Amino acid sequence: MHVATVERKNSLLTGRNLQQNQAQCGVKPCSLNCLAEGYNFYTERAPAVVDGTLCRDDSVDVCVNGECKHVGCDRVLGSDVREDRCRICGGDGSSCISVEGVFNDSLPEGDYEEVVRIPKGSVFIHIQELNISLNYL
Repeated sequence: MHVATVERKNSLLTGRNLQQNQAQCGVKPCSLNCLAEGYNFYTERAPAVVDGTLCRDDSVDVCVNGECKHVGCDRVLGSDVREDRCRICGGDGSSCISVEGVFNDSLPEGDYEEVVRIPKGSVFIHIQELNISLNYL
């Protein structure tokens, strides 16, 4: 859960401490909510968080005037530009370089050996053992 701000207050409603969270559990993501310690309910403390607060941990969408607004990979508010399968913003998927291979060489016993170096920025990595072995991947 993304914590927009953390602040403890004594609630007149429950007499318990409240922890301010930007909550995702069925609560509006762009309102300021508090979860009562020891209880399983939220209370809205403000209808909107500060503009520019992330709506969710897993996206770059931001809150504006209490509403979640989409941000494209180009970091433009309202943009529909997306990353392609090569992770290029606005790309068409044609710039990917696919690297494949099978390693069948014998390795020295009881030692570690580099069999492949995965380039920085690689995505969609799939490594598997073709046969049962005592190796560590």
